[in-house]
Amino acid sequence: MLNTYLLKVFQKILPKTVSLTSLEYYPLLVLRSWSISFIPVLLGLLKYSSAFRLNTLVELTTTDFPSRRLRFTGNLFLLSIEYNYRLAININFSQADFVPSLSSVFVNSNWSEREVRDMFGVYFSNNPDLRRLLTDYGFTGFPLRKDFPLTGFFEVRYEDEIQQILYEPVQLSQEFRIFSLNSPWEKKL
Repeated sequence: MLNTYLLKVFQKILPKTVSLTSLEYYPLLVLRSWSISFIPVLLGLLKYSSAFRLNTLVELTTTDFPSRRLRFTGNLFLLSIEYNYRLAININFSQADFVPSLSSVFVNSNWSEREVRDMFGVYFSNNPDLRRLLTDYGFTGFPLRKDFPLTGFFEVRYEDEIQQILYEPVQLSQEFRIFSLNSPWEKKL
């Protein structure tokens, strides 16, 4: 069907740059790439070519693997409404890489790139707007990285009496950390 046809086309066009796997139970082609420099060109080909018609960017996100040399994996999910299939593209890159922005090909990628920048610290070159979305402007660190401290160092709260925002060091109390691992639905003997 269409998946086998697209598998053959991708293997002819990009034999050394990508590896391709197909899932039988779901109409999804997975394209794994090890080079981020050609991604905007590839996406332009996939969007504007009549053979593919992948004209909708559904999702753009990142996964963090701190133990690997190429720490991040960018995940793009494209949809062809005309041919009714999806394509997932996985791109591996390091922390120091400048990922080319996809906003010249897909306008809606701007928002997702801002989220990835804010949560993971990935820099997208040629992105017109990389303002913070989900964290405060004075926030340091990237919360979705695996090496981000879970407890934090400061607690932010608003004090009504002095009508001011206070930053205080975190103090963890240990009294509520005793858990009963018995299920409340089990009968006690």
